Amino acid sequence: MALAPLDRTGGMEDSLAEVRALLQDIAHCFTAESGSLSTRELANTVAAVEDVSKTVEFL
Repeated sequence: MALAPLDRTGGMEDSLAEVRALLQDIAHCFTAESGSLSTRELANTVAAVEDVSKTVEFL
């Protein structure tokens, strides 16, 4: 499946703003709980966040 850039719309920007707010909430929870995670769990979480950030950057 190929991805193509989209023209910006108000709805898209609103959706991305909601995604940003949710990601900030997740980041806050992650920061608060990261002390109790193993090194492997931390690495897996960082890898997942990197994947999400690449997708959001594309959008």
